[in-house]
Amino acid sequence: MLKVGLVGIGFMGRGHLDQYLRLMKEGKPVKLVALCDVDPKKFGSEGFEGGNMGDLGKSAYDFSQFHLYNDFDEMIEKEELDYVDIALPTYLHSFYAIKGLKAGLNVLCEKPAAMNADLAAQMQKAADDNGVILNIGVCNRFNTSVNKIAELIQAGVLGGDVK
Repeated sequence: MLKVGLVGIGFMGRGHLDQYLRLMKEGKPVKLVALCDVDPKKFGSEGFEGGNMGDLGKSAYDFSQFHLYNDFDEMIEKEELDYVDIALPTYLHSFYAIKGLKAGLNVLCEKPAAMNADLAAQMQKAADDNGVILNIGVCNRFNTSVNKIAELIQAGVLGGDVK
């Protein structure tokens, strides 16, 4: 059973949360045990701003099934996690991913990996140095619509001279 800590409960974090809830309901060997967000209102029912996605309205989640944290360091110290899932704003990806990797945790990080190639390289180095896995969630490569568009571009149906 993989034990996960989800970091960031904004728009993308809620999408990740939905998928963990689905996987657990289906009996997959993953358990979301902890949620972390600096804004405690996100664990309530009053609604909140969802980054660039506007007001996400009232929460439909039962957060009582998770350990809730407003501090990343406290979460990784107290929980026995197999990996952390970083669903924060892009400018925070490398900082928290590196913290998790240096703590010996595998990291799944939302895309893009970092603000620049140097920070992304630092993330990979932290993974290599600590013998853990860094995975960037480049999920569109599995999206049926995106794959169909790529197929049409490659066939010359779309995109003109683009190869």
